[in-house]
Amino acid sequence: METKARILSAAQIAFAEKGYSHANLRDIAGQAGVAPSLVIKHFGTKQNLFAEALAKTLQDAEVSPEDRSGFGERLVGVLLNPQIRVLTPAMIALSLEDEDARQVAASVTKDHIIVPLAAWLGPPDAEARAANLLMLSIGFALFQRHLKAGISPQAREISARWFAKQIQGVINNAPDASAG
Repeated sequence: METKARILSAAQIAFAEKGYSHANLRDIAGQAGVAPSLVIKHFGTKQNLFAEALAKTLQDAEVSPEDRSGFGERLVGVLLNPQIRVLTPAMIALSLEDEDARQVAASVTKDHIIVPLAAWLGPPDAEARAANLLMLSIGFALFQRHLKAGISPQAREISARWFAKQIQGVINNAPDASAG
């Protein structure tokens, strides 16, 4: 199991930094300290490795959705914490250039984010609200962690407060934060 975990960790980093198309199994194996044949033995294909690596980033998420109150602020705390690896948004964004990887990302995000999040949110419009949370979170994480766009710390803080409020509004089903 330790070998598989090392391969998954190396794959997550490769897919988040290089994207699906530019990450190759030989480099991932090298980063994991294993022979390329072990990657194939454990995962079969690059697509399978990507699916498991993406699903694992979601399982390892540091935000527990049990308590709805303050969820938006907790999510901001995780997404902005430099000590926490947040790889999911980059893995998803960089999968878009390859149709097979995009389909895998769509399936994994539906199964591991949208469906469970919609069940947690409950009616009304649970699936749409779950999708809104995912869209906002990916955009915020990509901007704040990767792009940054040279905005001031004050502007980053204002954006973080706005994001937390929007997330909390979607969770609370506030009319101005949900669909439409």
